[in-house]
Amino acid sequence: MPSPTTRTSRITRPAENRRRNPYPVDRTRRQQLDEVISFSRDMPEAAKQQQWDRVAELEASRRQLLMTCLGESMPQQAAASTREAIEEVLDLDRQLAGLAEQCQAELGGEIQTRNRGQAATSAYLSHTG
Repeated sequence: MPSPTTRTSRITRPAENRRRNPYPVDRTRRQQLDEVISFSRDMPEAAKQQQWDRVAELEASRRQLLMTCLGESMPQQAAASTREAIEEVLDLDRQLAGLAEQCQAELGGEIQTRNRGQAATSAYLSHTG
């Protein structure tokens, strides 16, 4: 029969493991959130290179992963790290929105220039013909 100290150490050992890794059940969720953050970091980089189709692909993948990750119940202990991950995603989304607005303004300027050129060409052709 094991001594009381041996029994005590067996009882406390799982508690010690929980202290070292407080969210063992949440390992999958942490990996999902890390991937969500990775997608979110890649989106502004793709936008800077005008790869808007890639941005859309990353956003779709990210949305699906977020639905999976956040659609499950979450232990209270995991809420803080999940909140931090979501805050980072929101910061990256604000950065992406700024890039999108910049691109939209540039495209708007190009469209206006093109329209003025077409109007000038039409005016010229109507007076010469």
